[in-house]
Amino acid sequence: MSYTCTTNNIHFDKVILQEISKSTRKEVQFKNGIPLQLTLVFKVIMALPDGEPISSLAVREYYHKFFGVVISTSSLSRMIADLKELRFIEGIQNPHGSQKLSYVRLTMLGRKLQKLFIGTTSDWKDSPRLLVDRQYKQARSHK
Repeated sequence: MSYTCTTNNIHFDKVILQEISKSTRKEVQFKNGIPLQLTLVFKVIMALPDGEPISSLAVREYYHKFFGVVISTSSLSRMIADLKELRFIEGIQNPHGSQKLSYVRLTMLGRKLQKLFIGTTSDWKDSPRLLVDRQYKQARSHK
């Protein structure tokens, strides 16, 4: 996935969230929203510069900039905890000493997934992509 594809992917996610928010039925707005929100938080973290500590405040700010919706502090904390449990990110000591603001960085697995997300890896080779492509073509040709 190139930079353009990554940007288009984030834009697509933003549009989907906007369309879902137009629903007047709350069960439609939030049904299965947590996995999507977890993915979106991880996308934000992957899009920010790697190597430097990333504050939860920066993640929250860019989540809003990228997708046009505000993520609550408590939801973000839960998503960060889940991403840590999945070993995609790790917590690091806050360089400013405050316990109110957490900092994270990508783990080795997180970096590997980041490379896949931005299209700079061949770790997964093309076989999964070929399988998905074949399934997509079959679905599109099914009448």
